[in-house]
Amino acid sequence: LHGDKDQLVPFNQSEILHAALKSAGVETTLYKVVGGGHGFGGSKDTRAELIEKSIQFFDLKLRLDAP
Repeated sequence: LHGDKDQLVPFNQSEILHAALKSAGVETTLYKVVGGGHGFGGSKDTRAELIEKSIQFFDLKLRLDAP
């Protein structure tokens, strides 16, 4: 998750990291938080939606019984 209006950590840094990981064959996901600044203020997504996206990602990647 990265806000595309983040003025502390520019969004393009996440795009660069995402592209480098893909190029190295690493599974990667980047979710653009449209209108979100640092901390996601101003986002079109609600805080609850962003938390749910985070929970789903970590559940998928960190579950002990995951494939």
